Amino acid sequence: DDVESGLHPSAQRALVRQIKALQGQNRGLQIIMTTHSPYVIDELEANQVWLLHQNSDEGVAAKMLSEHPRAKEALEVLTTGEFWTSEGEAWVSDEKATAAV
Repeated sequence: DDVESGLHPSAQRALVRQIKALQGQNRGLQIIMTTHSPYVIDELEANQVWLLHQNSDEGVAAKMLSEHPRAKEALEVLTTGEFWTSEGEAWVSDEKATAAV
């Protein structure tokens, strides 16, 4: 839960790189973590970042950041963390925004 808590941004990045190294040694290892840090997100690919957003009907929608309608173009100029920070999560529940994917 919020793996970045209490860590300097460079330590956040180092932590994610260590976690990815562990996954590289054990392909069956699945790690699920939550974060609110663009520095953590920067160390991941857009298809590794799942966003959750509460719908108006009290349900929760989930989509990968790579599913954002403008992900391909935006990620040519922005880091993964910058893109996530600029777009937030509301688009995950927006049917009009995700219909173009």
